[in-house]
Amino acid sequence: MKRSIIALSLTTSLLTSIASYASCEEIYQQQSQKLDVSVNEFDQPPGAGWRALLDAKCYNEAVKLIDDYQQKHNTDNSALEWHYFQLLAFAGRKEEAISVGKKIISELPATSSPEFLWNEYVIASVAFLEGDNQTLMENRNKLAKHKEHFGNKMNLAAIDRLVNNIKQPYVIAYMTQ
Repeated sequence: MKRSIIALSLTTSLLTSIASYASCEEIYQQQSQKLDVSVNEFDQPPGAGWRALLDAKCYNEAVKLIDDYQQKHNTDNSALEWHYFQLLAFAGRKEEAISVGKKIISELPATSSPEFLWNEYVIASVAFLEGDNQTLMENRNKLAKHKEHFGNKMNLAAIDRLVNNIKQPYVIAYMTQ
């Protein structure tokens, strides 16, 4: 009886994994037919472009779709590059994410605007993946000092989720409410 329950449980898990994979591949195929749009139409609308794959937790396929879009349009859009970084991190592709994150950091302006501290958010996010808690906290604290700006407040909340879930993978830490 116990073996039957275990076998049924394993079969159910396997079928669920196969169904999820098929769904991810289907969504990827659907979205890959819609690459003839502007970068904003591909990157920003909820449920469109790579976000359709994000919603389904198909992180690797979302990475692949962004690759496809960038190759088709020969674009190096900074917002799209940031989302590429996040999707690599969500997919557990930590080393690749760190590499992309360091590239993003190397291309940041020397300082953030005095109001919106984007650089600090990016640096803190990469530091989380690297396990560099000192840099993570330094940049988190800079954001906290300027949380009256909506963007900083939103990014501080994301960094605080990372800090509060420091031993978790990025996807769990970032998505935890």
